[in-house]
Amino acid sequence: MSWFLRKIGVDPRHYFALVKLSWRVDMRTSKLSFGAQKKGKNPVLILILTALFYLILGIFFADMSYQTSDTFLGATIVVGGIMFMLGGMMLVEYNTIVISPDDYHILGYMPVNSRTYFFAKSTNLLLYMLTFATVLGGPTIVMHFLRDEPSVLRGLLAATAVYGTGLFVSLGAAVLYGALLRLLSPERLKNILAYIQFGVSFVIYGGYVVLPRLIENYTATAQVDKTAWLLLVPTTWFASLIELGYGDTSAFSLIGAGIAVGVLFLMLRGVVSRISLDYAARVSAMTTQSTSDSKPERRTKTGARRFSRFFRRPETRVVVRLVNAQLRHDNKFKLSIIGIIPLLIMYFFMGLQEGALSDPFVAGTEGLSKFFLFFFALLMIPLILKQNMEMSDAHEAAWIFYCTPSDKSKIVMASRNVLFMLLTLPALFFVFLLFNYYFGSPLHAILHTLTIAVISFVFLQFIYLASPKLPFAEPKARGGRSRLFTALFIILPGSGLGVLYVLIRFVYVSPTRFAVAMVCFALLIAVLEKLSYQRIRRAMRV
Repeated sequence: MSWFLRKIGVDPRHYFALVKLSWRVDMRTSKLSFGAQKKGKNPVLILILTALFYLILGIFFADMSYQTSDTFLGATIVVGGIMFMLGGMMLVEYNTIVISPDDYHILGYMPVNSRTYFFAKSTNLLLYMLTFATVLGGPTIVMHFLRDEPSVLRGLLAATAVYGTGLFVSLGAAVLYGALLRLLSPERLKNILAYIQFGVSFVIYGGYVVLPRLIENYTATAQVDKTAWLLLVPTTWFASLIELGYGDTSAFSLIGAGIAVGVLFLMLRGVVSRISLDYAARVSAMTTQSTSDSKPERRTKTGARRFSRFFRRPETRVVVRLVNAQLRHDNKFKLSIIGIIPLLIMYFFMGLQEGALSDPFVAGTEGLSKFFLFFFALLMIPLILKQNMEMSDAHEAAWIFYCTPSDKSKIVMASRNVLFMLLTLPALFFVFLLFNYYFGSPLHAILHTLTIAVISFVFLQFIYLASPKLPFAEPKARGGRSRLFTALFIILPGSGLGVLYVLIRFVYVSPTRFAVAMVCFALLIAVLEKLSYQRIRRAMRV
C-alpha cells in the first residue's frame, strides 16, 4: 500500500503513525462511549459497548425491512436509517473525527504535509463510519442473503448498498467540511454546526416517538410508486442496488444504482484532488483566526456588562458575565442549554398520547401519572445544568479564581443562583406557557410552576451541599461523573415526583394548605442556605 500512498503524495510513515494515534486518542475522547470508558481508559471496551448498542438498531432495521411488503421501501428505510445514524454521529463527533484542530498545533511544525494529514484524518473517519455501517447494516445483509433462499448475489449487492452508504456519508462529510472551511469564517462555521446539531436533536427525539408508530401502522402494506423525482433522493440510489439483487433490472433501478456509483467516484475524486491540498492550513486557521468584525463583539460585551448591573453582589456579576461569555464562545455549553427544550417537547408529546394535560388543582394526580416522564425530565434540569456549568474546554483559565482576593465560596453560591435564575427559570417559563394553555387558568399555571421551581431550587441546594464546584473550572472528562452525582441524578428527581404527588393529592385541595406548604418550603430553603454556605466554605478551604 505504501507505493500507492507515495503515488498520491502521502508519506506512508507519517500516515500510519497518525492513523494509529488518532484512533486511540479519538476513542478516549469520543462522545460515543456513553460514559463507559472510566476517564479515558479501555478504548477497545468503549468500541465494543458502542457497537453492541448500534447492533440492536441494526437488528431493528433488518426486521423492519423483512416485515415490509415492498422490497424497495424496506431497502429505502434501512439505507435512510443508516444514513441518518451515521450523519448524526458525524455531527456529534465533527470536532473529534473530522476537524480535530488541536492536533494540528502539535504536529504543524513537523514535516507532515497537508495531504498526508488529510488522508490520515479521512482514514480515521472511514474506519469509524464503515465499522458502524457494518454494525447497523450487517443484520440487513444477512437477512437479504438468507431471505426465501440463500443468494450470494443478493448478499453482495446488499453489502455494496450498506458500505456504499457509509462511504457516501464519510465522503460527503469530508466534502462538506472542506467546502465550509473554504467559504466560511471559523466563528460562523462553529455556529452553523452547533445549530445543525440542535436541529438534528429535534429530529432524533421526534424519530424515537413517531417512527415506531409509522412502522406499525404503515410499512407492512405500503407500496412505493417509482417516479422519476425519487432519483433525486440519495436513499433511492443505494436502495436500487438491493433491488437489483431481486432481479429488478428496470430503468429506474439501473439508473439509481449508476448514480450511486457515479456520485461516489466524483466525491472521491474531488476529495483527493482539491480538498486535501489546503485542508491542514484551513483547519489551523479555524482555531487561530479571530472574528473579523469587532464592533458586534464590543456591543455584546457592553450589553453583558449592563445586564450584570442588575445584580448586587460583585461575585454574581462576575458569574453572569462568565456565563454570557461561555454561551457566546462555547458551543458545547450553548447546546447543553438549548438542547433541553427538544427533550421536554418529546416527553410532553409522549404524554399527549395518553390524553391532554389536566389541571392538578381540578383533576388531582391524573396529569402527573400521564406525564410522568415529562415531569421527571423537568426535575432533572437543575442537575443537568449544574454538570455542564462545572466543565469547560477552557478550564485552565480557572486559575484566576485562586489569584484574586474574591471569596471562592461566594462565587460557588453565585454560580448556583445564576444557574437557577438565568438558565432554569427560562425553561420553567416555557413550561408555564404549556400549563397556561392546557389548564385554562393563569393562576393555577403560575402556582403549579411555582411549586416545581421551589422543588428545583431545593434540589440545587442539596446537590451543591453534596458536590460544590467552581464554575467552568474542570476539564470535560468523558464518563467522569462521580457515583454520588449519578445516584443524585436518579434519587432527586424521583423524590421530587413523590413530593409533587403528595402536594397535588393533599395540598392543592386548599389555598390555606398551599400557603402553609410554601411557608414550610421557605423555611427549608433558609436552613439549607445556611448549611450550604458553611459546607461550601469548608470545601473551598477559605
